[in-house]
Amino acid sequence: MGGIYAFKSGYHGTRDDNKKNWPGNYSIVDSEDKGGPSDKSGALDWTFPDAQSGRYDTIIKYTKRLLASAQDPKDTRLSGWREFYGQADKDTHVEGWDCRYCLAATSDPSHLWHLHFSEDRDKVESYDNKNALLSVLRGETWEDYMSGLTPQQADNLTAIDKRLYGIFDNEPTVTFKTADGVSRTETNNNYVVLKDLQDRIAVLEVGGVDEDALAQKVATLVVQQLGGLVYKPEAA
Repeated sequence: MGGIYAFKSGYHGTRDDNKKNWPGNYSIVDSEDKGGPSDKSGALDWTFPDAQSGRYDTIIKYTKRLLASAQDPKDTRLSGWREFYGQADKDTHVEGWDCRYCLAATSDPSHLWHLHFSEDRDKVESYDNKNALLSVLRGETWEDYMSGLTPQQADNLTAIDKRLYGIFDNEPTVTFKTADGVSRTETNNNYVVLKDLQDRIAVLEVGGVDEDALAQKVATLVVQQLGGLVYKPEAA
């Protein structure tokens, strides 16, 4: 392990560093990155010496576990991590995932031989968040992981899951407890996104857009913003 703090933009740099030298950087914009200590890094690198020599089997194993967890709607173990990058096959393209926005992500070729993790800055002091990541890397199932949690830890993950996947879509804010048991109330991003979609629909409907074409446009926006939802027109 290595590559935690570095004086550069993004999660390897502290929030203070980014505010002063790279204001507006994506790693300090979202609410999840405005909490936590401002003088700590929010990133971690894991280097694989065998991958540096072109033998990718080990890094592929762990990257595939990460992708499987991140893309499983019921698995929230990576919900406290912004993103990760690595090598999931033997090509020259870096695979990764933006866990916050449920989108595929990629980065520079150095990630063919090392895994990068960006953690929500408000969780950099959370042991539970690190344990959740380690569970994924160990190859544990979601069910195995949940069976080992205390009731409070399980409730916290459920609240995070609801915040991410829109069970609270009709509420402008959502209140939940952090891994340390502190209650927080935040803007429900899903509510904001869906309200914006409703406004766009209203505008498009006035213009007489074909209903099916409209649904496809909306579905594309939903997938881009929330992830995990797919619209398929009914067969005629």
